[in-house]
Amino acid sequence: MKLIIVKNIRTLAHLFFALFLITLGVMNRLVLDGSNDDWYHNTYSKIRIITSEVRGGLTYIGVEVLLEDDTYTYWSNPGDSGIEPSIIIKNQHINDYSINWPAPNLLKDEFGTNYIFKDAVLIPITMSLENYEYGDDIVLDMNFGVCNLVCIPIKQTITFQLDDKPTNYSKISYKLIQNALKDIPDYRSDNIIFINDIIFYDIKSNDNLQIIFNESIDAIFPLTSDDYFLSDNQSKQKKYMNYNFTFRSYDEDFKSKDIKMTFLIEKKGQFFLEDFIINP
Repeated sequence: MKLIIVKNIRTLAHLFFALFLITLGVMNRLVLDGSNDDWYHNTYSKIRIITSEVRGGLTYIGVEVLLEDDTYTYWSNPGDSGIEPSIIIKNQHINDYSINWPAPNLLKDEFGTNYIFKDAVLIPITMSLENYEYGDDIVLDMNFGVCNLVCIPIKQTITFQLDDKPTNYSKISYKLIQNALKDIPDYRSDNIIFINDIIFYDIKSNDNLQIIFNESIDAIFPLTSDDYFLSDNQSKQKKYMNYNFTFRSYDEDFKSKDIKMTFLIEKKGQFFLEDFIINP
């Protein structure tokens, strides 16, 4: 009798182990396959597209990226050593769209200064749908970097569709996108200007420039430009009355023309854009 019981126990143990392996395999396929839910899983991160109601020929979609602990990705201007992200929307009837980048965090380490997002970021995109055929595929190609102990470039392609019926859209997604849009930095409406002057010095050697402010600010982030690159060489402080960058021009003849620079400025937890035109 004891022998029979032992054999039965061993048989059940083998069955449970086999079931465990099968379950583990199914769970692994679910993690690797983004089609089981809205999320597409990548190294240290996952990404999805959320959509909102179409109004007046316009709609907003959101590119939502969730990051693991101690992991970050990069702003539109990644900084000194980061991976510059790109988002491209492909549809023969959608040619007009704009990406609304949230305000980043500042990271200074042995590799220089970088502008990053931690934990999670929702990037709203405005799309004009004047000629869009509802139900037609829209392809979003996104390239971005995710960093933990090392930085890994990731390419993600997501195909989705839009519907002209408001009842088919999630109210939660709509609120998420609208809340994200409220936090997108813009130009001030009160005409307050913080940049007083931008001065070049040691231009023959290092092409350094200094930004002088009318009053102290908390942080400053240069937007990307096709004409130049600014590398942060300012020591970290709590407040700044001036700020130093190394200037690198993509145009050898840059001294003969005006240069428009656009910055994102942080003051008391608020972010806003400001332009300044210089003539080296």
